[in-house]
Amino acid sequence: MRAERRGRPRADSPVQAGWRAGGAFDVRHHGGFMVIAPDRPVAVRRDTTVMRQLVALGFGSAALLVAGYLVGVRTTQGQKLDNAAWLGRHIATHQATHGARVMLATISVSSLAVAIGVLALLAFGRGRPRLAIVVGIATFGANLTSEVLKHFVLTRPVLLAHAPIVKNTYPSGHSTVAMSVAVAAVLVVPHRWRGTVGIVGFTYAAAIGVATVVVGWHRPSDVLGGYAVAIGWGAAAALSLALWRGARRAPDVVAARATPRIASLLAATGVGLIIAAFAVLIGVVGKSDQLFVLNKTRAFVAAAVAISATVALLGAALLTVLRGVTLDPPALVDD
Repeated sequence: MRAERRGRPRADSPVQAGWRAGGAFDVRHHGGFMVIAPDRPVAVRRDTTVMRQLVALGFGSAALLVAGYLVGVRTTQGQKLDNAAWLGRHIATHQATHGARVMLATISVSSLAVAIGVLALLAFGRGRPRLAIVVGIATFGANLTSEVLKHFVLTRPVLLAHAPIVKNTYPSGHSTVAMSVAVAAVLVVPHRWRGTVGIVGFTYAAAIGVATVVVGWHRPSDVLGGYAVAIGWGAAAALSLALWRGARRAPDVVAARATPRIASLLAATGVGLIIAAFAVLIGVVGKSDQLFVLNKTRAFVAAAVAISATVALLGAALLTVLRGVTLDPPALVDD
């Protein structure tokens, strides 16, 4: 009997089987004992669907950046509409202008560094060092990209005789900072909190974008360009983590359902605001060149609405792609 046992190959334990497969384990406690469940591995996996969606989001952001420049900067009608919205900012009250300046005062090199540091500490605290590194690089890269494009790559042709601002200001650095921090926060926090954090962060980004137009620092197209740069870098960061460490769908069904509801709310809000922006622009676009001057107020209001709509739609797209996805999962994870 012993000889038979000695000759028979010894079966692997659940731990050995898991290690042979290169995976990790779902460790739970039941009745005072630690139970390792090999039938529910939490090994990192590359979700190709998530990766394809992240690639699509990245290319979509790049397309928005290029389209914003070609239409808003390189065409006569785009410059007219941009300038009309810029001139229409004078309808803002003194209190509104003061509030915009207060909001913009929160954007600085030091505040960006603090934000990156806090998010990095949060990622490290969650046992995700790669997430901290990649998100920090993406945030820095997004803001560097906007500055390089604005000052060294893109130019603004003089297409109007009496343009209020001649130099190129595309894309907006302030809008890039605000949106990149919002995107970084969405990537770093646990998936259960992405929707709530996204609402706060995207609202802040929209407020900063509108504020830059209110105080006359940027045209509306500049703001949209800054948003596109930030979202593109965020998608690239998430994709690199998925390729590096894999990405898995979290088993938390309740949280997985909560994020789509918030994403759907943002998408519906964005579509409604786009319709509202077009409604406001009726009588401004396409009827007469003079309308771009006579209806500066209408152009400004439409621009502010369109900025908010763009934030809502981009935020909805990001939350939808990252629905229930765990980035940079540790060996044993309870996200």
